[in-house]
Amino acid sequence: MIKILTDSTADLSPEQLEQNRISVIPLSITIDGRTYLDDGVEIGRREFYRKMRHAQNLPKTSQPSPGDFQKVFRELTADGSEVLCLTISSKMSGTYLAATTALETMPGAPVHVYDTQHVSIALGQLTLWAAQQANAGRSCAEIMADLDKMIHTYGIVFLVESLEYLHKGGRIGTAKALVGTLLSVKPILTVRDGLIQPLNSVRSKKNAQERMLSLLEAQVPAGAKVWGAIAHGDNPTDAAWLAGQVRLRYDCEALYIVEMGPVVGTHVGPGIVGTAILPAPNSH
Repeated sequence: MIKILTDSTADLSPEQLEQNRISVIPLSITIDGRTYLDDGVEIGRREFYRKMRHAQNLPKTSQPSPGDFQKVFRELTADGSEVLCLTISSKMSGTYLAATTALETMPGAPVHVYDTQHVSIALGQLTLWAAQQANAGRSCAEIMADLDKMIHTYGIVFLVESLEYLHKGGRIGTAKALVGTLLSVKPILTVRDGLIQPLNSVRSKKNAQERMLSLLEAQVPAGAKVWGAIAHGDNPTDAAWLAGQVRLRYDCEALYIVEMGPVVGTHVGPGIVGTAILPAPNSH
């Protein structure tokens, strides 16, 4: 039996986790001097965004320790199961390194750690797919071989209110942050090669939304059969609008909307809205 483990930046709902038998190891967040696990229990997503808007300093995030991973790996393999652990991009977080460091101290453990090169809903979709394949009886080697191909087929675009949070969190260059702050442009970003990268900057929100959709179609042609997901940070109105636009443009085998959790939300800021479009994986 293969058990699937991911980290909390996958932004999967409790229902998705339960239905697909997925385990989660939480990252943590410190806001106004208090540290919370990003587990949806210690601090809810709405509460986080409320606190973030009024926080004196930018919240700080931290990955699980190798010891945290050791503990989870031991628990999940205690019954003889194999574990496939899918993590946030190693270029965005030390989570992957912590997991592989833990594994080095457990020789022979039936655990495989996979760097998805993605985050949030893209990581979530890959985790859901891996869980479906594991539950269908496929091996870790087969699943990871397919993941190697899938991670490069994504269409990802997201629109942030300001580059301030990405800049302060060290996730994007200072020059872009300056342009975004001073000229009040709407930055359109993507995830490519494991990093957050700029695609375009547009002055008005309406133009930015239209441009976001054309950039998405440049990555995955309209009409394609896809798995879609929408993520937002305290911005359900724009998320609902974007979901409608994705449904108009694509043949969605699946589409869900999720509010980004505190760890990802810290780095992109409130108001974000974005989508990840995965060309529908061939069924096995």
